Amino acid sequence: MVRSLKAAGHRLAVVTAKNEPHAQRIVAHLPFGDCFEDVIGATPCGTRSHKPELVAEALGRLSLQPADCWMIGDRRMDIEGARHHGMRNIGVLWGFGGRQELEAAGVHALAAAPEDIPLLLQA
Repeated sequence: MVRSLKAAGHRLAVVTAKNEPHAQRIVAHLPFGDCFEDVIGATPCGTRSHKPELVAEALGRLSLQPADCWMIGDRRMDIEGARHHGMRNIGVLWGFGGRQELEAAGVHALAAAPEDIPLLLQA
């Protein structure tokens, strides 16, 4: 799914509350890690650690407007971070959060499987 999104012309980045240097190492070892333009994470000192701050950092680094982006995540913090910036979002049901958590956070759409994502991005 990640490779197909990249091939379709989507710009991809990871936005995580994990420590940025650590997250960069993790993504670099993924078989599809090269598909991500950037990995934005928490600063080691903790000055940037909440999802709205992390999303803002990603938008700035990638020179993007929130209306042109989607957040795809599995936890309420992902959805809340996206909503804080007025971004569309997709909650995935195979992660750590669940339907109830994502719906309570105000998710725009839910994906039951990775192959659902490209169709939801067209909506």
